[in-house]
Amino acid sequence: MGMNGKKSGRPSSFSSLVRRFFRKPGKKRTSPHFIRPESTSIPQPRKRKSRANIRWINKIEKLFQKTETVRSINPKKLAANIANKNLNPDADSDRTENITEVIQPDNTPQIQNLNDKPEQNITPVSIRSNQKPGRRSKPLQRWLRRIKKAFRKKKPVRVIDPQKLAANVIYKNRNSGTSLNSEKNEHDYTPHRNPHRHIRRKSNLLKFESEGSPIKKQAAEDNTLFLVRLKKIIGSIDLRAILNSFGLFILSYLFIYLVYQSATIVVASVYGIDSVLYYYEVFFPIGNTSSLWTKTNIIAITLIGPLVCGSLSVLLFRIIQAKRIDNHILRLFLLWVAFQGAAHFLGAFVAGIITNLGFGYVANWMFMNVFFKILVSLIFLFVLSLAGYYSTNAAMSNLPHGKRKYENRVGAMLSTYIIPWLLGTLLLFLVRSPDRAPQHEYINAYDTIILASIVFAIMPMIFRRHLLKYSGKIRGKTVSFTKGLLVLLMAAIILIAFRLVLSPGIHFVINLDFGAGFYN
Repeated sequence: MGMNGKKSGRPSSFSSLVRRFFRKPGKKRTSPHFIRPESTSIPQPRKRKSRANIRWINKIEKLFQKTETVRSINPKKLAANIANKNLNPDADSDRTENITEVIQPDNTPQIQNLNDKPEQNITPVSIRSNQKPGRRSKPLQRWLRRIKKAFRKKKPVRVIDPQKLAANVIYKNRNSGTSLNSEKNEHDYTPHRNPHRHIRRKSNLLKFESEGSPIKKQAAEDNTLFLVRLKKIIGSIDLRAILNSFGLFILSYLFIYLVYQSATIVVASVYGIDSVLYYYEVFFPIGNTSSLWTKTNIIAITLIGPLVCGSLSVLLFRIIQAKRIDNHILRLFLLWVAFQGAAHFLGAFVAGIITNLGFGYVANWMFMNVFFKILVSLIFLFVLSLAGYYSTNAAMSNLPHGKRKYENRVGAMLSTYIIPWLLGTLLLFLVRSPDRAPQHEYINAYDTIILASIVFAIMPMIFRRHLLKYSGKIRGKTVSFTKGLLVLLMAAIILIAFRLVLSPGIHFVINLDFGAGFYN
């Protein structure tokens, strides 16, 4: 058995181990049972001999090989040859010019042209011998360069004190009319130590007063840039879009308000409770202390309105995104209705929690604690923001193509959505102020909070940079001033009629009698 647990063919002896140790590397041991294949007539490629064994011998020979001496050339002789060749262009180009040196008494060589003496023909001296000098290998040259560099004398480097240099610069700035190296300055201003703290404070104060604070400079630049952008945004506001969208916002609110209150009246009539519709609330003549009120009908009556508005909002969002509506006024109206419906469901819960009215009755009669109410309110506002964020493409389809880019979008969004929402909320707050004591004390605040929650759906559309391909399917149009004014006038007329008709109140008594049985 071997060391690895395998059976060996024969027991290993000391002589076999010695032979195996001194065996040449690469030579394989042949088995006595090995049958050599017959050689074929196909010529095998010639193996290249390895030069690894003689590589270092060649390097040592090149290292100790004698290099031939190179004779130095007198540059004046070479210059004389060139000058003589230029003076006699007709002479043979292969023949070099003959020059001699005339030694004067002061041992100064003087170059003399020998063309004046044609009888003397001196052959030029060969510069180098024909035999080429031996070349050293690149690694050897590299090591020789390193050795020479190690024993080379280094030039002394003058160390400059940075404090002195800074002091010289300050002195030069203070005395810009005079130079540091001028003859007038007998002593250079080079302080030998740092100035005291009070001197540094004084110099910093002088620098601060002369140049100003860098923070103030940056703030001034930021303010200037902000003012430039604000001026650009204000200049891009379109009055025609404001008039058109303002009128559609009022119409959409009136539509959603009637849907909300109609659902409440219908469900109340199911439980035998009649109701009176005003322009600010639904009044129940039975009062708040009637025995007809139960936990079930209170939750059902106050919950049905937000549910219907939320369902209508989802349906309109799907219609706007799925279908192509070419009429840009109708498309904007449906989008405002969708926003109003989402606010009357998601924002109504927040308003009900604050005022204990409307949708807030559901939370109260379900006995939710305060923490759970706040948590659900935050979730609803977040969902409302997501609805506005993902409806950006539908909102951008109401803008002209030149206004859909992110750089030009802010002014168009202000004109189409933000300013109409702000003006519409203020106008509806004033118009819906009750002229008598309402049955629900904070009903106007409840509706105002619902309208204010629409901002959570509008603002994410401004900050969304990238749009999908939906906004490019429909070509936006610029509303004319006449159409915008007509839409606003129509909305004003309908709002006035809404206020006048519902001011005395409309009493609804709906008796739903349903029965089924066998006829006798």
